[in-house]
Amino acid sequence: MDDTQQYLPLLLKALYQAPGNKAAWSDFIALLTGIFAAEQGLFVHHDQEHQQTGLANTYNFEQEFIDSYEEYYQFINPYLALPSSPLPAQGSFGLLNQTLPDHVVKKTEFFNDYVVPQGLTVENAVRLTPLQADGVHTSIALHYPINNDGSHVTRALALCAHIMPHLQTALGLHKRICGLEVQFSALRKSIDKVPFGMVMLDRSGNVLVMNDPASKILLQNDGLRVCNNKLQTMVARNTEKLNILVASVQQAASGKPEGRRGVFRVFRRSGKRPYELLVIPVYEQEEEGNDKDCAVAIFIQDPDFQPLSLGAMIQHMYGLTRAEVSVTLLLIQGCDCRTIGEHLNISRETMKTHLSHIFRKTQTRRQGELIAMILRGPVLMCGSRVTV
Repeated sequence: MDDTQQYLPLLLKALYQAPGNKAAWSDFIALLTGIFAAEQGLFVHHDQEHQQTGLANTYNFEQEFIDSYEEYYQFINPYLALPSSPLPAQGSFGLLNQTLPDHVVKKTEFFNDYVVPQGLTVENAVRLTPLQADGVHTSIALHYPINNDGSHVTRALALCAHIMPHLQTALGLHKRICGLEVQFSALRKSIDKVPFGMVMLDRSGNVLVMNDPASKILLQNDGLRVCNNKLQTMVARNTEKLNILVASVQQAASGKPEGRRGVFRVFRRSGKRPYELLVIPVYEQEEEGNDKDCAVAIFIQDPDFQPLSLGAMIQHMYGLTRAEVSVTLLLIQGCDCRTIGEHLNISRETMKTHLSHIFRKTQTRRQGELIAMILRGPVLMCGSRVTV
């Protein structure tokens, strides 16, 4: 490794491409391993409480050793089988022997049966620990071949000092991005379940995101479409009116008095009843003149859309049989057990059996509790129809 400074731009470029991108983290570990003249690079998350280690990224680590580490050797890794206090502190770096002396490690099964067969040693191994949060230590370990002379140590540690603050920043960004992606995925799955279309537009009127019902509506090409990433009707003048309404809603979010929310009807070439569009701002700005972008949500209701019946939703959600669904729906309509038995032509004992199964599957105990749960529960939030 030559001058430390010449490698820094390469490392930082690779590092700041990594947040939110697992493949880019692998590229960074590979580059770091090469610049440090190491044989193997590991990026690990160690859960101190549960004594488990996850290999986030690796370089030059054969699959058979990855498997055996996850199955067995992580649990006898002497560097990790320590009380939390001796573990490296956040933001620290150095050699592994500062955590545990080499002569102690070389007496262990971990070293002799796992490290040595890979042609590696723990001598002069470099360690960086950028993060420590919620009992999890995030570290990078760089290992060298047997009989290495340690000539890399001085420059490696100097480079660690340069990249550590950047590594901490990049990992913070990665954690935040991954958290947002999880939230977005959960939100996306949720809005896909609602029985109406939803399209979100940015300040310029470009489509940011749409849910699954909206996609299905647009695929019909029956009054609405997306062209050049803009939501349009099939008639130019109506598209212009819709754009005016969207702009007006954005003004409302900015606090301008001429702004308003509105409902817009889109006529369909099929002759079916028009789509009903509700245009609202996603958030309202507190101060006039704020340059913050204002997103707009457009909810699309198809009057001819036929949602799943309440019976189908109950059957799907609670795993009831058809007979049990029939009993449940009649209970919701106010029928007593005798009337239900006569209507379904079942005996009193069969009725009791159905009720017992219904209560068990819905985790209720009484008819009133069952009815209240159905009528106030999530099945009606999905726009179900009450049918028997």
